[in-house]
Amino acid sequence: MKYYKTQLEEQESLINIDYFAKQVRVYSCRKSVLERLYKKLGEPTKTYYIKKEITGAYWDINFEDKKKISTAFSRPLLIGQMK
Repeated sequence: MKYYKTQLEEQESLINIDYFAKQVRVYSCRKSVLERLYKKLGEPTKTYYIKKEITGAYWDINFEDKKKISTAFSRPLLIGQMK
């Protein structure tokens, strides 16, 4: 996979809880977080591209999938080894 070089001040990761739809949405545009999310959660619901390079992606996880939700909320997955 080829990633778009997003400026550091524009990189973000978000978790949105939709109680009506009973799902959690995990979004990121940071390369290191995206790689960990792909590894732990599998293929995303939607991937965003600029010139065939990945700029971000999100995963929709149903409330029933407790294992994936707990994985999505883990600090090492979203933050990693920040220096």
